[in-house]
Order: sequence, then structure tokens, then C-alpha cells
Amino acid sequence: QWQRQQQQRQQLLWAQQFLQQCAPSQKSAVHSSPSTASTSTSPSSSCSSPTTRTWPQPISVNLMRVFEADEDSNADEDMSDYGLEDGPKPSRSKLRPCKGKRNRLRKLMLRMIEQGLRNPAAFNINSVKLPPSVAASEFLREKLFSKVQSAMTEILAAAQEGRVYNMLSAGFLEQGLQDMPF
Repeated sequence: QWQRQQQQRQQLLWAQQFLQQCAPSQKSAVHSSPSTASTSTSPSSSCSSPTTRTWPQPISVNLMRVFEADEDSNADEDMSDYGLEDGPKPSRSKLRPCKGKRNRLRKLMLRMIEQGLRNPAAFNINSVKLPPSVAASEFLREKLFSKVQSAMTEILAAAQEGRVYNMLSAGFLEQGLQDMPF
């Protein structure tokens, strides 16, 4: 990191010197005041090749501000590598819906399973009216339909074998069981 900063400083010094050689009338744009401006003492004053390097000239105040800003930006990048930056954290809302919405989806899934178990032959999963939030999202709709379909097939298979299917063990009702009417 220190070497990278030194390289950047050296490149900026060379760029400053090149600008001084090529455009001596624009020294006031590069330097903050004429008293801090320095004249080039290099024997090669041609600006045809930017690779001509001479000894660095004294740095003006404006260029020092550039260095300080560059060091601050590098420090922020390095802090972000270690998770120490103070910027905004990634939102958890993208990862998972709120608890109320999850509970509503769980209740909707249970109602759909209940409707399907009442009359499995006549049940059409696509004919169920969905809330607007679920209908708008293709991902949620497909996820809901696949969970309902897999739960119904497991429940019907368990009923044919003569055993009672436990939805708690299948992971469908980790929360919200006490407020579900059966």
C-alpha cells in the first residue's frame, strides 16, 4: 500500500513537471500562488515525449491536497476490506421479507393445502386467487406453488400408506401454529 502511494505521488510529480515544461503560461492553474511556482531547471524543455523524466519540482499546496485526498480514499478502500468502514450496511430487506409477510405467506400456503386436501381431484393450484404481492413476483409464485404441490403429494402419500403426516416435522410450520385455526 505504501509503495502504491509512493508510485502515485511520483506519477503526479512527473505529470506536474511535464505540464510545467509544456505550458509555462499555465503555471497559475497548476499552482495555487505565483510565489510557490517554481521554474524548471531541467536541460530538456521539450514536451514532445511524456516519458522524459527529470527531478521533481517542489509541490504546491493544491497538489498536496490531491495527495491527502488520495490517501483518504485509499484508507477507505483498505478499511472496507476489513469490514471497518462506516458506510451504509447492505440491506437485509433484499435477503428476506419481513416477519409479517412471511407469516401471511405461510397462512396462504396452509389454506391452499387445506383446499387441495378437501377435494384433491378437483383442486387446480392455478385457480387460487393470490394476493397482489405474490402475483406480482414470479419467484414467489413458483416457490409457493412448488411448496404446496410437494406438501400435498407427501400428505396424500402418507394417507395412502395409513400413517399421519406431521407438517411440523416437514418444516412448514416453524412459527405461527398457535394462531392457525384447525
